[in-house]
Amino acid sequence: MYDLIIKNGKIVDGTGGPWFDADLACKDGIIVDMKKLNSEQAGRIIDAQGMVVSPGFIDSHSHTDFIAATINNSDSRVLQGVTSEICGMCGRTPFPIGVKNIEHLKNYITPFIPQEVKCDWNWSNIGEWLSLIEKQGHSTNIGTLVGHGSIRIAVMGYANRKPRNQELEQMKTLLREALEEGALGLSSGLIYPPGIFADHSELTELCKEVAALGGVYTTHLRNEGNELIEAVKEAIDIGRLRGCPV
Repeated sequence: MYDLIIKNGKIVDGTGGPWFDADLACKDGIIVDMKKLNSEQAGRIIDAQGMVVSPGFIDSHSHTDFIAATINNSDSRVLQGVTSEICGMCGRTPFPIGVKNIEHLKNYITPFIPQEVKCDWNWSNIGEWLSLIEKQGHSTNIGTLVGHGSIRIAVMGYANRKPRNQELEQMKTLLREALEEGALGLSSGLIYPPGIFADHSELTELCKEVAALGGVYTTHLRNEGNELIEAVKEAIDIGRLRGCPV
């Protein structure tokens, strides 16, 4: 006997092939059969006639990290079929927290947090943030990048200049620690401060750490207007020089 049977749906299995008619059976939270089930019994049977049955969708560009530590549900996502989210986009993440520049980080992030959400900021790095999410639970699976803007703020605030050698090493250390603690890669937001102050050499040097630990680089491009082609070329060049996916 199964725990659940979903009958009469059009199955889209995520492999890229065409949909097919089948029933789907689950036991102990795992799909164990995908075929026409006629007389089999289950604790619960759902008739999906006229509907599509598919794996959960992945939202590959999410800003859930701004509120996930405070609000542990994403009903709006689940109701759209989204079961996994990749957040930490556009260079903005609520970690790492540099004690001397925490107010700068709050100013950087807070405009994206709904006013009714009270953020405790009771973590200092991505490892502690992920542990908090895991402890309280969340209605979607969450993976996250670490933001270049947040790393830069932790080390040098909103300074409009190249990082000094010691500052760049501090940024690389924070990035490396974030990747080791679970970050999937580095994101940048080069169209607004402080990302706009970072030049090609700074980003390339940081992406050396990303490549070494198997991460990816994602970017909110430096320009979306007349210099769009140059902005795309910059992103591609960073990945080409350091051998990391963009």
